[in-house]
Amino acid sequence: MSLFATSEETALQRTLQALFLKELRHKYNRRIKAKARRFVIQTCKGTKVS
Repeated sequence: MSLFATSEETALQRTLQALFLKELRHKYNRRIKAKARRFVIQTCKGTKVS
């Protein structure tokens, strides 16, 4: 279970990094960055709870 969780976590981090790089390419606004941070925090909390 722990190994699967870690692999799932790394996959999530990779997708988030890819999306973050895409946003950087498009010169994202501060609002988008704030929304991204909130989303990441919410997903991290969600995975910890579940």
